[in-house]
Amino acid sequence: MGMCLNQDVCWALALLFILVMFAVSPALSQGCPQRCECASKLKTVSCNNKRLTSLPEGIPSDTKILDMSEDQNFRKLASLRGLEIDHWPFLEYISPHSLQGLNLSWLSITHTNITSVPTSALRSLAHLTSLNLSYNPISVLESWALRDLVRLKELHLVSTNLMTVQPYALGGLRQIRLLNFSNNNLVTLEEGAFQSVNTLETVRLNGNPLACDCRLLWILQRRKTLNFDSAPPVCTTPVEVQGRALSAFSDSALFEHFTCQKPKIRNRKLQQISAREGQVVSFICRAEGEPTPIIFWISPQRRRITTKSTGRLTVLPEGTLEIRYAQVTDSGTYICIASKQTILISTAMGCIMFLGVVLFCFILLFVWSRGRGQHKNNFSVEYSFRKVDGPAASGGQGGARKFNMKMI
Repeated sequence: MGMCLNQDVCWALALLFILVMFAVSPALSQGCPQRCECASKLKTVSCNNKRLTSLPEGIPSDTKILDMSEDQNFRKLASLRGLEIDHWPFLEYISPHSLQGLNLSWLSITHTNITSVPTSALRSLAHLTSLNLSYNPISVLESWALRDLVRLKELHLVSTNLMTVQPYALGGLRQIRLLNFSNNNLVTLEEGAFQSVNTLETVRLNGNPLACDCRLLWILQRRKTLNFDSAPPVCTTPVEVQGRALSAFSDSALFEHFTCQKPKIRNRKLQQISAREGQVVSFICRAEGEPTPIIFWISPQRRRITTKSTGRLTVLPEGTLEIRYAQVTDSGTYICIASKQTILISTAMGCIMFLGVVLFCFILLFVWSRGRGQHKNNFSVEYSFRKVDGPAASGGQGGARKFNMKMI
């Protein structure tokens, strides 16, 4: 179960872990510990606030969440400075209150199944200086994930399959000195992920498929003062610098290879589409640049639409805006934006209008008027005109029409 400072602390640690999986004998794996509550479908064992003095026996071997929190007992561990949790493959979640009452200097949670940084659980560890989350399936380091660790000096995420470090993912870390992201799937690490890079002393990025472009220029400019710990990061792309270590570039080569091409939309011509309700509408947007730009759209309601958007409106991987089951309320001008993380460069527009509704409604009104006196049904049509911004307003259609029909 890891290393402890002494026997008393080891015994007390049994009350600390809210999410741990303990290996027990098969004979006990199907039961539930006394004084605890179990949910077999959720694979959860809850023994919190039971005033336990020892680790309960009979914890099922497939337990994913073990809740043994009891805050008054944590105060007895105020002298504990380090905690190691290792090789618990069923550990998937760390409760927000699991570490309250502790005053740790270092924490190591490795070889588990947590998929994100336990931000809420770390919130109380204001004195933590070293954090190791290596060998966990953490593919994304989210923005402000470590914001409460204001004294953190070392961060290790080795072999976590890390693919993305979002802007300000390291925000709040004003004293960070050592960063170890080795053996992951990072293509880049931008300066915008940091609160400040001026405190950095050691950076480990070896074992990542790095794209050596302007996003890594901040590392190159500090390559003579940064310590790569005898394992400098190596370029994977572009081809002309493939296999070269970042520390091997000369000053003259920095601006020759480590450059970026501004995003540019290939066809910025206005796309104007007339649609009927219920059909699928698509606006094409293609962009080029180095690195490959991110494409998103802005709706007439000023809502941002991305590849992660859910619902009727979404952006396909190649940048096309797709509107499913189009409605009159979708009318208006849509703006395509190609960008890098921090610079918006190029835009294009598309406009959607609904036609044919006016003629249809007036035909219905005509039929109703001809048959008046012969039928007892009353049919009313209410309509209003809605102005459309942009070039579509002058397209001869008088703006998008919205009709409400009611049969009485």
